[in-house]
Amino acid sequence: MQVTPQLVPPYSFRLSDYKTATNEKMILNLLLTDVQESGRQVRLKMYMEGQGLHIQTLDFVAGASPILLDGGINLRLTNLELQPYFELTNLVGISPAQYGQPLPEGKYDICFEVYDMLSGKRISKKSCATMFLLLNDPPFLNVPGRGDLVTAQNPQNIVFNWTPRHFNAPSVQYEFTLKELWDTGIDPQAAFMASPPLYQTTTFATTLLYGPADIQLLEGKTYAWQVRAFTGDGGTSTSLFRNNGQSEVYHFTYTANCSAPMYVLSEAKNSRTVRITWQNGTHLRYQLQYRKKGYGEKDWFEFWTQNSEVTIQNLEAGQTYEFRVGGECTPQAGLAYSAVHEFTMPTEEEMAYYNCGMPPEVEIDNQDPLPNLEANEVFTAGDFPITVKWVDDHGGGRFSGWGFMTVPYLADTKIRVEFKNIKINTDHQMVEGMVETSYDANWSGIVYVDEFIQDISHLLTELFSQKEELLEQLSDADGFEEQQGIISQINNLEVTIGQQIDQIPNKENLPQELQDELESLKQEGSIVSSSELTPQEIETLSNADTKRRERIKEIAAIAEDGLRNKDFKIDYCDSIVKFDKHNEIIKECNKLKLRYKKEDSTATKTVQMKLRVIPNDEAKDLFFPSKDSWKSVKYNEDWEVDFDSIPSGEYLAELKVNDTIYKHEFRMQKECTSGYCCEVCGRDLTVTLAKLKKIFEDSESEYLTTNTATIFTKALKDGGFTTCKQHAHFFSQIILECNNFKDFEEGYWFKLLNIYDTFGRQTGNDTQETIYSQSFWDDEKYINYISSNKCPHRYIKKPEDTTSTKYKTSTDKITKSRGSLSISFPKSFSKSKDSTAVYNLKRINSEANGENLFNLVYKNKNGNNKDGDGWKYKGRGIIQLTGRENYRNASTKANATYGTIFDWETNPEQLATDTESIIYSATSWFLNNFKPISTLDNMISYQVTKKVNTASDKKEQRKQNYDRLISDIKLYKCDKK
Repeated sequence: MQVTPQLVPPYSFRLSDYKTATNEKMILNLLLTDVQESGRQVRLKMYMEGQGLHIQTLDFVAGASPILLDGGINLRLTNLELQPYFELTNLVGISPAQYGQPLPEGKYDICFEVYDMLSGKRISKKSCATMFLLLNDPPFLNVPGRGDLVTAQNPQNIVFNWTPRHFNAPSVQYEFTLKELWDTGIDPQAAFMASPPLYQTTTFATTLLYGPADIQLLEGKTYAWQVRAFTGDGGTSTSLFRNNGQSEVYHFTYTANCSAPMYVLSEAKNSRTVRITWQNGTHLRYQLQYRKKGYGEKDWFEFWTQNSEVTIQNLEAGQTYEFRVGGECTPQAGLAYSAVHEFTMPTEEEMAYYNCGMPPEVEIDNQDPLPNLEANEVFTAGDFPITVKWVDDHGGGRFSGWGFMTVPYLADTKIRVEFKNIKINTDHQMVEGMVETSYDANWSGIVYVDEFIQDISHLLTELFSQKEELLEQLSDADGFEEQQGIISQINNLEVTIGQQIDQIPNKENLPQELQDELESLKQEGSIVSSSELTPQEIETLSNADTKRRERIKEIAAIAEDGLRNKDFKIDYCDSIVKFDKHNEIIKECNKLKLRYKKEDSTATKTVQMKLRVIPNDEAKDLFFPSKDSWKSVKYNEDWEVDFDSIPSGEYLAELKVNDTIYKHEFRMQKECTSGYCCEVCGRDLTVTLAKLKKIFEDSESEYLTTNTATIFTKALKDGGFTTCKQHAHFFSQIILECNNFKDFEEGYWFKLLNIYDTFGRQTGNDTQETIYSQSFWDDEKYINYISSNKCPHRYIKKPEDTTSTKYKTSTDKITKSRGSLSISFPKSFSKSKDSTAVYNLKRINSEANGENLFNLVYKNKNGNNKDGDGWKYKGRGIIQLTGRENYRNASTKANATYGTIFDWETNPEQLATDTESIIYSATSWFLNNFKPISTLDNMISYQVTKKVNTASDKKEQRKQNYDRLISDIKLYKCDKK
């Protein structure tokens, strides 16, 4: 008899919920394993244990339906059928008072046993499902803050904002309540409880706009607000939250006589000092509050001043801070605060800058799009007026361009701003988007439209890489609780990923079905688990996340395509070149025509253009008209660029309109006729000497020859490496493994500390017992393993030696520990003539020591089963093949794939001297470890590194190699034809 209970999250805190819920919260599968038996009647017994509770059902449960089982047929029951088992009258071990209250937080096991109805005998084991009950915190209120003054506006416009703090509650809604406090002489919390609601509504958002259509607030009155979080799960709506999901109560005074400080600016003076300024008004004094971003209401640091600026020192470089400025109009009557702004301190390498700190978009009631916007017109972003100097109209009230804002209290300083695809309403207010500022006293700054796109793409890539690392940690986690800690980190990271997905440029102009798909993809990354995940389940999660990541990138690419300058056209052979994500097949004509197609009544306006070509097989890039100059071209006229022969490669056409530069990328390639072409983009995958010199940049290896390129082509082609991405993963790893195609044999020169970094976690042999034993230092055994010229090493005690230079040790010690083992040794040595100097330098046989080291650390690893195997089968070849078994398996795969007769187990030195062996061993190892090799197409660099080097050594360098091949030199940039 098999019994399998399963609990469906989110878990309810009340037992009674399992009796009254209308959705499935528990599943019980019953399987009678004797297929010859049918119609067997059974009864169930349920147990619940945890947090001091020991609850079980009566032997006979009143109201329970008969259960009949047929052999071999699974019976699925849910809490809907099992409701009687959760009736108080059928339970022992719990009182009526406990039954009506939420269960304490912690771990619980719900178990079932099956009994034969006729004999009363138990016919199953006790099978349990585990759940962890963890309450969520209620929302944290942001603005208006406690005790704030809120300035009355006409029309009425108040923004309420709060931060969610739940982590395991689905479909959370918020009940917003606003009350007028009639009695201001008592504590606002008590006054709130005693007052009737003035306004109440529910929302899924974390921001609420209280506008002119809502009940009008009265000047001089005090109001308070609260937010209650709840789920849409019927009667259990707030059982997942502490304090019934209710936030604190914040109160504010609504006044017309005290406006908040305006024109708030931050100016980073250096990496640790910032100057906050604002326009001096009619206030008696000001209070500046600042805190690290993400901290709470109680974490504000405060400055009081009667001036209009404050300088803050001793901040952290690279840290983001939030700040706001409050103005006091009447003594002790409260403060009217500006919006919460933010600034990020520059690092030591960055320049100081101005930052208007404009907050993210705040909903404005008027959403009617402005029909058009011209140069020298003014719109407002927050409380800053922006004078437009150049603008590109995208339609629908959306504009990109640049201009400046004038700051009155900085002697009318003009600060340059750029805006991209912002939305402006008919009141000339920015209602969506972001204005970015950069101080440029000489007006020489140039804005690149692609920069923001690349930043978002790079950040998403980095975030997904972090998630992949966390998933790897999840695989190594020890037990459920450790897994839950990592899952919490993953889910927190997913919040950031979702925020970056929301920042994808031009996302709002995607077709609705793609917007919906992107929103769905944003929600898919979180993990909810009620039991320990198996390695197979984690691998499934990782594979699904890889596909999700690729789809997000595809949709983002579609959105980004809409941000190119739509008036810039390039003709090739009487057809329009498609920018980005496309390849143009080279035809017979050898001319490109570049044109800026824009109406110009004066027929005198010009733009600037330049063209860069990065050929596939040429050492140098081509520039038109030259590397550092631009071609001036009139509107609607062609600039013809002639070639002797159109080269295959990457093309970058730049258009400068006024001071804004637009980058447009495309690819030209010949029809691949070599028989070895990328299955995705059609690029010729033949490896040439020119390609190798680009891959192994600045390498002076004598092995880089035309013959080597030919061997690479055969190894990759016959091995089935059929896409650019597979090539990029392969080469990005071997660039590092063989030191840019220069070292084909593992080096044995190790500093003492590097031994611990490289081999300190080695298991399965005597490595740890040897290197973590104090005798490794005290008995001078380390001399038999250390091969570097760097200290601390090779210092031996010879107090009787009076002729040699003596060394003494530092008082500082380095200690290395593993389990119960521990070793300490001096941090450094220095020459000395005093009596404490008892060490001498000793020359040693480096190669012999390297042999000792490898025989120690590689013993019993990767098939090494004989004395001396560690040294004999050390890392060799361009993939640093290590271990007898890997040598043998690579030989077998190479011979089967390439028709060779290698025996690298017998002749291991061939992997360091024979070019074919050096290369074939690497492709063969890839074929043995990535099955099929096409799995590389769905992997990121970190995943491949984990396979190549289980310690993920130098994973960042490997990723940089991959990015360089794909994005920098674009040797393997792969776009569909």
